[in-house]
Amino acid sequence: MRFPKLSLRKVLAYFLIIGSVAPLIFASNSITKRIVQTDMQEKEKQISNIAGSIDSQLKEEFARIEHSLSWLSHDRFNIQAVDNILYSSVINQNLDRFRNFSNLINSVYIVNADWEPLYNFNGSDYQFEQSKLYSELKQQTDVYKKGQMFHSTFFEPKIAQHQKNKGSGSGVAIASPMLAYTLDRNKNYQALGYIILLIDFADIEHSFSHFLYEEEYFSISSSDRFGIVHPIESDKDNEAFNKPFHYSSTSLFKPLTLNLEYRFSNTYRLKAMNESRKTLSIIFGFTLIVSFTIALFFNRWIKKQFTLMEKTIVSYAKNEDPSGQKFQFTEFMNITMILRKMSTTIRRQLSELKNQNAQLAYSKKMIEESNHKLSMFNQELEDQVQTQTAQISEALFREEQHKNNLAAVIEFASQYSDIPYRLAPVKIKEQLTVLFPNTPFDLVLSSEIEHGLSLHSSKGEWLASLIYEETLELKEQNLVFRLFLKQLSAWLELLTIARKDGLLPCKNRKAFNEDFNTIDLSNIGLFIIDINGLKIINDNYGHDLGDALIQLCCNTIQQQLAPEDTLYRIGGDELAILTNHHTFSECSKLDARLSQSQEGLTLTDGKGKQHSAHFSIGWANNDKSAHDIQLNTSDLFKQADEMMYKNKQSFYNGDTKL
Repeated sequence: MRFPKLSLRKVLAYFLIIGSVAPLIFASNSITKRIVQTDMQEKEKQISNIAGSIDSQLKEEFARIEHSLSWLSHDRFNIQAVDNILYSSVINQNLDRFRNFSNLINSVYIVNADWEPLYNFNGSDYQFEQSKLYSELKQQTDVYKKGQMFHSTFFEPKIAQHQKNKGSGSGVAIASPMLAYTLDRNKNYQALGYIILLIDFADIEHSFSHFLYEEEYFSISSSDRFGIVHPIESDKDNEAFNKPFHYSSTSLFKPLTLNLEYRFSNTYRLKAMNESRKTLSIIFGFTLIVSFTIALFFNRWIKKQFTLMEKTIVSYAKNEDPSGQKFQFTEFMNITMILRKMSTTIRRQLSELKNQNAQLAYSKKMIEESNHKLSMFNQELEDQVQTQTAQISEALFREEQHKNNLAAVIEFASQYSDIPYRLAPVKIKEQLTVLFPNTPFDLVLSSEIEHGLSLHSSKGEWLASLIYEETLELKEQNLVFRLFLKQLSAWLELLTIARKDGLLPCKNRKAFNEDFNTIDLSNIGLFIIDINGLKIINDNYGHDLGDALIQLCCNTIQQQLAPEDTLYRIGGDELAILTNHHTFSECSKLDARLSQSQEGLTLTDGKGKQHSAHFSIGWANNDKSAHDIQLNTSDLFKQADEMMYKNKQSFYNGDTKL
C-alpha cells in the first residue's frame, strides 16, 4: 500500500496546532466544572477564616492593651503625677502615647487613691463620677490589693466620648491599680492611684469591619449573655451564627468573656465567586487565542527554515558559498556542515597543487634567513652574558641587605623590651624607618581605626593596626617584613599580657603607671576607687567571696565608663580610672553615675546570704576652665586619693546611705 506524498511543513504545523489547542480546551472544561462544585465549600471556608481572624486579632488587641496598661500603671512618672501636679505634662504625653497603642482605646481616666479624678483622655470627669460604673469599680478593693486588673461592662454613653464614630453606649471597662513595685501574688498592696480604660463595642465593630462586605456585619453582646451561645437562624440570603470570645491573663482577676454575632451575605459572596468564574473563562478564552496565534507563528518559522535549507543546497550545487545563513534546527545545521566539508575538500585538493610550487621558492628563502639568524644569535649570546653578570651582582647586594635587615629584626625584642606601651608607636616607627627608609609607616593602638593591617595575638585578639603603603621596597624584602610583623605581634602580645590584671577584666598597676606618666595631663580626669568592707568579707567568708566582691564592683564600674575611659586595678581593693579629654562637668557626671550604680548593689554568698557592696570614690580633674593652674601627676593623684579617703571615712562613720 502506497501512502500519498505529504508536505512535512504542513504536517508539523497541523500537529502543533492540534497538540496545543485540544489539551487547553479539555483542561478549561474540567477546571470550570471543579470550580462550580467547590464554590459553596469555599464560601463556608471564607466565613470560618473571617471569624477566626477576627477572634485572633481581637485577642492580640486586648493583649496589647493589657501590656500597655500595665506599663502605664507602673511608670514612676505617672505615679508621681498622682500627688504632684508638676508632672501633669508628662502624664498627658504618656496618655497620648498610650492612646496610639490601639484603635480600640476610647477613653482613659486616672484617679488617686481616694478615687478623685485627676486626669482624663477623651472623657468627662463629672459624667464618670455620676456613673454606675464608677461606683462598681470603686468597690473592688480585694482585687486591687492583689495587684490585679478588674474588668466590667458599662451601658452609659456619657462617660465615653466619640469624635469619629457614633458610639453604642456600651463596652468594656478595665481598671488597673498604680503600683511602684514588682507584684508578688502572695502579698497585698496599697494602690497609689487607679487607671480606668474604656473600650466601646462600636469601636471594636468598626475596627474589624474591613473583613466584611458592605451589607455584612458582626456585633458584640455582653451582660446576661456572657458564656451563653444563643443560636441564630440563617435564611437564603444570609448566613448567621454567634461565637463566644474568651480572653484570659494572669493580670486579670478573671477571664473576659464576650459573645460575637456574625451575619454574612450569601448574595455578595456567591456574586464574587461567579465573577471569578467569569474571569477564569475570559482567561481561558484569551489563552486559547494566544495559543492559536503562537502555533501560527511557529508554522511560519518552520516554513522559513525549510526554505532556507533549500537555498543552501542550491548554492552548493552552483559552487557558491552560502555562508551567513543561520539555522535553529540541529538537523539542518548537520546537513549544512556535511555539504561545507565536501566543498572544502574539493577546493583543498585544487589548492595543494599551487602550494607545492610555492614551497620550493619558500625553501630557498628560508636557507638565506637561517644564515642571517646564526650571525644574530652570536651577538645575542654576548649580550646575555653581560646581562646575567649584572643580575648576579645585584642579587649578591640584595642578599647582603636581607642579611643585615634580618639581624636587625632579631635584635628588636631585646632592644625594646622596656618600652612603655604608649611609646610603642614611636619606637616601632623608628625601627621600621631604619629597615625600610623609603616606606612611610604608622602604628595605631586604638581599635577605632578600621583601615590598615590588623595585628593579632596567638589567640586571635586584636593588638594594633599598622598603616603603610605598598612600595617596591616592601615587595623586594617581603620575607624580612613578614618576619618583623611576627616579631612585632609577639612583642605586643607580651606587652599586653603584662598590662592585664590576673583577676579582673581591666589593666594592672604596671599599665596605670606607664599610662599615667605618659598621658597628656591637659583636660584629663583621675578617679581613685577603694572597695569598702573587703577585709571583713575575706576574714569572715573567705577570699573566694572577697574576689567575687571585687569582680562585682569592677563590672559595675565598667558599665558606667565610656569607650575612651580606662579602668585599672592598682592594689588589692583599689581601682583607678583615667578619662581622656574630660571636662570638670563630665567628671562630675561620671562620679554621680558611679555613686548611683552602687545603690542597692548586693553580693550573694554560697548560702544565699546577701552582703552589701559599696566602694568609695575620689577624683581630680585638670580642666583649664575649672582650674587656674594645671596640676601635675603627683598633685592629681594626691587630690583624688584624699577625696577617696574622706568618702571612705564617711562610709565607715555611717554617713553614707547604702
